[in-house]
Amino acid sequence: MAISFYSVSMSKGESNLLFKVIEEKEFQKIVKEFNYNFYQNAAWAQVKEANGWIHLYTAVYQDNKPILASLILGKKIFNKYLYYAPRGPLVKEEVDIKEVYAFYLQEVKKYLKTQKGFTFKFDPMITYQDHDKDGNVVSENNNQEFVDFLKKQGAKHRGFTIGYTNEAQFRWSYALDIKDKEFNDLMTDMNSRCKRSLKKADKYPLILKDVDDISIKDFKDIMESTAERQHHGDRTLKYYETLKTELKSIIRMCLIYLDKEKLLEGLATGTYKLDEDMVADIKNDKRALIPLSAGVFIEDKDRLNYVYGGTYSKYFPFMAPYKMQEEMIKYAIEKKKDFYDFGGISGDFKPGSKEYGVYEYKRGYGGFVIEYIGEFDLVIDYPFFLFYKYGFAIYRNFKKIIYGLRK
Repeated sequence: MAISFYSVSMSKGESNLLFKVIEEKEFQKIVKEFNYNFYQNAAWAQVKEANGWIHLYTAVYQDNKPILASLILGKKIFNKYLYYAPRGPLVKEEVDIKEVYAFYLQEVKKYLKTQKGFTFKFDPMITYQDHDKDGNVVSENNNQEFVDFLKKQGAKHRGFTIGYTNEAQFRWSYALDIKDKEFNDLMTDMNSRCKRSLKKADKYPLILKDVDDISIKDFKDIMESTAERQHHGDRTLKYYETLKTELKSIIRMCLIYLDKEKLLEGLATGTYKLDEDMVADIKNDKRALIPLSAGVFIEDKDRLNYVYGGTYSKYFPFMAPYKMQEEMIKYAIEKKKDFYDFGGISGDFKPGSKEYGVYEYKRGYGGFVIEYIGEFDLVIDYPFFLFYKYGFAIYRNFKKIIYGLRK
């Protein structure tokens, strides 16, 4: 469900700013002018609508030209709404970002109050500071001044969080700079473990295929198995089907398969060597192509994002996730993207720390760490916001206790 048109203007000196709630068609037209991400896409609104979220599209114009655009999602909590701009708002690089944000936050707060909002959450794709692949800060420059500015506008900062918190999006990510490069160029920065794993994966008869309406069940089985192993819940089959349908022009959902016939031929000639249990398991599988690993990849304007992934633990020796990454990095290069984003990491770079293994795997490819400024709440109704904040925390902890009892 989308919210209808609304506008308000402001004239201040030489700035002629106009805030609007716009139609989807207009949003999709103007968003192409920004360095957009897939969360700021009408298709993402449809994905979230299938999960109970409403949505609206907002923009700020200066002299009839769009300088800010943002999809806002809304979730009903009792008789109020939590509003959220995922990885937004988007702002043109050439404008005065502080002036535009100040105007937008003022106007969007007033408008969302009329729509029963109790808070407006936002987490723009604005980096805090630059890091190398080891997490070391490489420049004294940072965006602390902008964070302080947003606080002065009344936005509550969630802080510079470390670890996998309950924030809507990861505050830390890991990426490769692939602009004007070939895959072989990238290999010079990969560590020896990554190179060995890629070489091993290339040795086996592995095939990448896009998920269709039949193989999506194989995809779901892998994702569910991975979620159980990592002790968290998986998304529903309907969610993955909706994702595939709504984001069809910017998404690839992939599976890495093992060609059973070619593997058995290689075992017979001595090309491949596997332990007896693995061979028996493969022989007993009636399928010609055996699914090993799954992944979801979604395009932004300047990057390809590795969003979800999973693999069967019993098939780890085939290094299927490395084959998946190699093929999709090559695909991103083919699509002329500037970056390949491996997705979230915890931001804790101490060996042995929780979730260090995820970072260690991604770090093997070279690249660099991304630290975003984080999540903000522009509170509209403080009593209800406090009720939501602390009541939800109690509920979440209760769920963890129940999950622990069931293990």
